[in-house]
Amino acid sequence: MIRKRIINNGRCEKVDLEIDKDIQKKNNKDNYEDFRHEIKVSHLARLFQILTDTYGIKKNMNNLDKIEGQEILAYFPKLGDRYARLVISNRHLHPEIGKSANYSAMITFNLESHNIVPVINDVIRTKATLFGLIKLIFKYLLTGKIKLNGSLKTAIIVLKTIMIGKHDMYKEEINWKPMKPIGDI
Repeated sequence: MIRKRIINNGRCEKVDLEIDKDIQKKNNKDNYEDFRHEIKVSHLARLFQILTDTYGIKKNMNNLDKIEGQEILAYFPKLGDRYARLVISNRHLHPEIGKSANYSAMITFNLESHNIVPVINDVIRTKATLFGLIKLIFKYLLTGKIKLNGSLKTAIIVLKTIMIGKHDMYKEEINWKPMKPIGDI
């Protein structure tokens, strides 16, 4: 309950105002969800940059020269219609948050919040070959989980840059043997 003074016909009166607690809680929850979505998109955009900078395959990184200076949007409609903008300069992806008016390609991740990271992980682990692209087409593009708008060539170059399945760390992972449970020694 909030007390407020209101001037009515020249007299000052004290009035008790009740604010609906449910509306106040809903507004706080919406602000919290918006903040969480903004942070998730920010982290995903930064993940794309870290992957290409740390584990990027030289051949795929050299293809970024062809699209130097262009902007690619990553759109997440299920995360509160958030956009991550990837600006390409000096063979690197530079992430920013927000929508761009002059993007060359847009990659839409039309997935629920809990499915975005596993799908991006699958894209990352895929080899940047013709068969890897065909796998992505059948698994995600034809099902509508990922959509490409704008320049298809630009979107494929960026996706191939993110696809680091040929990296040595994945070759070593195949040779790992599962650990025996502690009780079975």
